[in-house]
Amino acid sequence: MSIRQITLSTQMTSSGVQAVKQIFSSVATHLNPRAATGAVITVKPNITQIGMRRINTTTPIHAVVIGKGYNLMPTIQDILGRRLTSGLLITKTNHVSDADEALWKKANIQVIRGAHPYPDKTSEAAGNQLISYIRSIKSGHLICGITGGGSAIVATPEDGMTIDDIQLARTTLVESGLSIGDINSVMKHLTKCAGGKLLNEVCKDVSVQVLAISDVIGDDPSSIASGPFSPDPSTFASALELLTSHALDHFPARCLQFLQEGAQGLHAETVKESDPVSKRLKEYLFLASNTQAKESVTKWAEKEGYGVVIMASPVTGEASLEGQHAAHHAMTIQNTMKPGDKPIMVIYGGEPVVTISKDTPTGIGSRSMEFVTSALLTLNGRPGITVGGFETDGTAGPTDAAGVVGDGDLLLAAKAKGIDLQAALSSHTTYEALKSLDALIFTGPTGTNVNDVYCFLIKSKYRF
Repeated sequence: MSIRQITLSTQMTSSGVQAVKQIFSSVATHLNPRAATGAVITVKPNITQIGMRRINTTTPIHAVVIGKGYNLMPTIQDILGRRLTSGLLITKTNHVSDADEALWKKANIQVIRGAHPYPDKTSEAAGNQLISYIRSIKSGHLICGITGGGSAIVATPEDGMTIDDIQLARTTLVESGLSIGDINSVMKHLTKCAGGKLLNEVCKDVSVQVLAISDVIGDDPSSIASGPFSPDPSTFASALELLTSHALDHFPARCLQFLQEGAQGLHAETVKESDPVSKRLKEYLFLASNTQAKESVTKWAEKEGYGVVIMASPVTGEASLEGQHAAHHAMTIQNTMKPGDKPIMVIYGGEPVVTISKDTPTGIGSRSMEFVTSALLTLNGRPGITVGGFETDGTAGPTDAAGVVGDGDLLLAAKAKGIDLQAALSSHTTYEALKSLDALIFTGPTGTNVNDVYCFLIKSKYRF
């Protein structure tokens, strides 16, 4: 299964826009997990080597892949071939075609779909099926492919709560502006497949090895897909603390009650490093991360003769504010450039948040759309600076777009069409506005997920 190539309307043809489009296409292709997976899995006549684990030919090997990085499953199957006894892929609805599902079924790989970014009944069913599958493996080796989005795609509520409670809880947390790490630290206490709890379902004669595609800045195993097979340092008490500190008094009642009861010792905590079941996890390997995405951009930019500035601090704050700050930084850089200086590419990685107040009517948009829109409004048509944002899974928020690219011409086009970008940003309706301006990137699902990449291509103002 190949990654789709990026397509954009040809109506936006400035050299800066075209350059950023090519960069994002390069990132999507570079992040195909085939090469990284091939480097950690080696099949020989008498032994299969996976990372540091040597598995003999009589030991059955099973594989589970969870999240939006669905390309990992066919990659594992291609490499292992007949050594793979069975597999289970749980990914986002509409990410895998019926034709691919039928093909994988012949290799004894089952496909299940769940919702994202907000879990629903399919997510609940997916979690139950995942637990059943893991319990059915009585011996052998279990490869667990963990990728971003897994905590919503697989979301079976703990006893006493419904999937509607879980959906409302996640929506409340997402719209509060909490970081993804803080969101997960609360949610992993409310669902059965997070916080290392799946280790409780693994039979004692099964060894577990994780292959991870990280969508988390810092690559914390307990945060990627809420760490289904990873010990968790957070607690019921710390989850309650987050709700209190952010004044989330409208959190779903049954979820709040469950957290309070857990803090009183009435429910089992998430799995900790000291728990005996944590020893069932033998090795945790990283296949891809946001760092590699930024490295891919760097290589492309240097090949084109650009200067490169990689921002060390991740973009994790409010998307619109992060866009403003980055735009001011871009203008500062441009002000220092002299005639004849080569263009400079400034690269950011991360996952900003969008806070939606209860009183704000909203439409459809995403963090990358708000970051770029805010940056362009701050630049106010300034020539020589192009801005792009790419959500590497290929589906930005609840939309079918992967991101957006624009420059000063975009503001002129908006004015000519009577589109108020500031109003769209304020009402969180950037998708429709940017789509009308042919500024969106459409890739379809890429089969991977390593957070976002943001780029500012800056040319000397003396050229204009």
